Amino acid sequence: TAIFRRWLPLSDAVLQMVVDIVPPPHLAQPQRVAALWPPRDESSAAACDAGEARLVRDATASCDRRPGAPLVAFISKMLRVSKAELPPSCHRLCVNDEGGEPSAVIAFARVFSGVLATGEGATQLHVLGPRYDPSDPDSRKAHAHTLDGSQLELFLMMGNGLHGPVRRVQAGQVIAISGLANYVNKFATLTTTLACTPMQAVTLPQRPMIRVAVEATHAVES
Repeated sequence: TAIFRRWLPLSDAVLQMVVDIVPPPHLAQPQRVAALWPPRDESSAAACDAGEARLVRDATASCDRRPGAPLVAFISKMLRVSKAELPPSCHRLCVNDEGGEPSAVIAFARVFSGVLATGEGATQLHVLGPRYDPSDPDSRKAHAHTLDGSQLELFLMMGNGLHGPVRRVQAGQVIAISGLANYVNKFATLTTTLACTPMQAVTLPQRPMIRVAVEATHAVES
């Protein structure tokens, strides 16, 4: 084991395998779009604005990184991170929990299209819940929230650490977002257009794990 550890460290081998096998975002996203936007969910967006809905889908499928492209980012999980696990630049994000240590709520997200920017001059953003329907005006009031992009802070996620904050993030990158704790429960879609259909969380099929306790018939044989 010691020889293999020095000759080919596991971390280097896994990272190189990801680089060699996993396709880049602009090649992988046409398949991801089909999973995140099931065909049955496209009709509602088409009924609202067929042209804009198609523009959003095409930009997402091509991983359009242009500043003028519609922004589509999927927040797949909300994480509560303790102050001890955050870099010093993120300690100001922490709040004191009752009876616990200071922590910060961070949104784990991936930008699929456009550019997510924060700070001065940031655009208006819409947080779409999983039940949002772009063709239903009442759904916009119940399942969509609007906020100023300048309220957010963006961090690059590299390994188990956060780097930043950064001012802008292009499509194809995985990021951490601070400032969404009051808008997102589990997962949501962050976009610049209300014609966007919310993305759905992908559930990967897994085989059930069965554990069986095995004991020797005769104790002396164990």
